[in-house]
Amino acid sequence: MHGDGTVYPVEVHMQLCGPKENAVFLAVILDITERKRVEDQIQRQLEELERWYKVTLGREKRVMQLKSEVNELLARLGEPARYASQAGASEPLPSRE
Repeated sequence: MHGDGTVYPVEVHMQLCGPKENAVFLAVILDITERKRVEDQIQRQLEELERWYKVTLGREKRVMQLKSEVNELLARLGEPARYASQAGASEPLPSRE
């Protein structure tokens, strides 16, 4: 606790020092307020990145569905497929012109 009564996070390290009959505890107390602030900020950024990843992944799946639909429509018209069929392919197939 600070002198003004506000509570703050600490990290405590203790060690027994000296000969057994006169041993004393050595304690080191570190204020980790800044570390906790940074950890919280990193956690918020990670959550935001996960949200963006899910949105991006959903859009990528939709793009792949649309490419598949375009290829199916072209096949019905007797035209060659425009997009590669394997998952993850984002480049169109070369033109047959």
